[in-house]
Amino acid sequence: MHICIITHEYPKPGFSHGGIGSFVKTIAEKLVEKGIDVSVVGINYTSNNEETNESGIRIFRLKKNFIKGISWWFNSKQINSKIEEIHQKYPIDIIETSELGLAFIKKTVGIKYVIRLHGGHHFFSEAENRGINKWKGFQEKKSFSKADGFIAVSQYVKTHTEKYLSYNNKKTVLINYPINTKLFRPLDLQIIEDRIVFAGTVCEKKELDSSYKLFQ
Repeated sequence: MHICIITHEYPKPGFSHGGIGSFVKTIAEKLVEKGIDVSVVGINYTSNNEETNESGIRIFRLKKNFIKGISWWFNSKQINSKIEEIHQKYPIDIIETSELGLAFIKKTVGIKYVIRLHGGHHFFSEAENRGINKWKGFQEKKSFSKADGFIAVSQYVKTHTEKYLSYNNKKTVLINYPINTKLFRPLDLQIIEDRIVFAGTVCEKKELDSSYKLFQ
């Protein structure tokens, strides 16, 4: 089996990345250990093409386009071309991406397209009590219409996403995030009173802002 994951966040030394990047690295390495072929395709942090192999994972970082207003078209075109090229060499069984990821991806017969619900634009808009961006909202709806199935990382994400977006009667399953226990394990650490450690993006939807105010 060959799984191709579309993400622009795959970790790269010297550059910051989001939680999805950390997730993809964790699961991709474990899939390879289990004998599953994995490729990762995304737009590079810089304006050049790169192809590397890390821990058995083929990683294709494509040249970033900076033309305002139409960069999405050039970037999508590059991703489609690279996927077609990869598919010819190493036939792809599944393509996985996050909520917006399939909006401008061309579908190929024989490949299953899966969206993993990490929490997309509609989900964040509700959590942050703000309006829907028309462009992002359009992309997300278009992306959902192309999916053959969905994976929710939590029941909360699944429930709150479907308030705004239809799963189009496609199969939706719940699979929680995996944890690399070689990196994250209990340690005998010194406890410092009145100190809070949080790993992740600080934002109101995660209740960090209100939590901090309690200690001010």
